[in-house]
Amino acid sequence: MNNEELIEGYENVLTSTAKILRDWEEKAEALVILSDKVEQLRDEIPRNTLLEMRMSMAELKKASARTDKLVKSSAKWIDNAILLRLTIEELDNYSYMGKIFYPSANTYFSVADRSALEAYMRETGRLDILGNTLNKEVTSDLSEETGSLPPGVNSYVTTRLNSRIK
Repeated sequence: MNNEELIEGYENVLTSTAKILRDWEEKAEALVILSDKVEQLRDEIPRNTLLEMRMSMAELKKASARTDKLVKSSAKWIDNAILLRLTIEELDNYSYMGKIFYPSANTYFSVADRSALEAYMRETGRLDILGNTLNKEVTSDLSEETGSLPPGVNSYVTTRLNSRIK
């Protein structure tokens, strides 16, 4: 199987899976409607039938959780591929079918060495860096002013793909 066939196969599986999940969603909505009606008859439903229903519902919940996890994993892969392509092509966004897809980055800070950070705070008088937690805004501003993070602070950036209607 060459790369084009692999990509086409992936796209076909994705398209058919999306259709199956939309059909499943409609059935789940019908199940809710029927549940409201059947609830009024709960005293008349045989115990074994109720227990079978409960076991079926437990299996449905497990399958739903597994499916949700797999779909999220695939969506993350696709988003990362789009982010990589934007970077390679040196573009800010893609416009496609009435939507704009664009990256957004968030910087997070964490305390790596509390004693080093506290010593820096006493030395500089910047006691607003740390309260119960690290103050993101103050740490970010200080990092921009000085060009480096305060001692004892680590940072990492996460980038995700966002979309909005054009």
